[in-house]
Amino acid sequence: MGTLVAVDAQNLYYSARRAGGEVDYKRLWTLIQSREPDSMSVVYLVRTKHHDSLGFESLLKGLGYRLSTRLAERVMDEDGRSRLRFGNHDIRLSLDACTKYIDQYEKFVLVSGDSDFS
Repeated sequence: MGTLVAVDAQNLYYSARRAGGEVDYKRLWTLIQSREPDSMSVVYLVRTKHHDSLGFESLLKGLGYRLSTRLAERVMDEDGRSRLRFGNHDIRLSLDACTKYIDQYEKFVLVSGDSDFS
């Protein structure tokens, strides 16, 4: 049994952007493999109809990540404006860790920029 590494791409991206940086997924992969060689890394990301993420997804797969994707939903906010909702991937990855992968891995590592998990 190894380690499941779940990467919350949406929250990580926006946190890095707010800090004036960007996420280096190749460097992250190298770090994960050096510390947890018996691991599986899943990147949770959201697709939108208006943004082509296939190049990014191909890059991630080429590095060795597995992907869990979800399509963003268009919803109306309380002011009647249409907005994209990116769908609480943090909850989904937590549920996957506790249900889907619970018997396959002995450790769980979350990579996120979201303070929901602090």
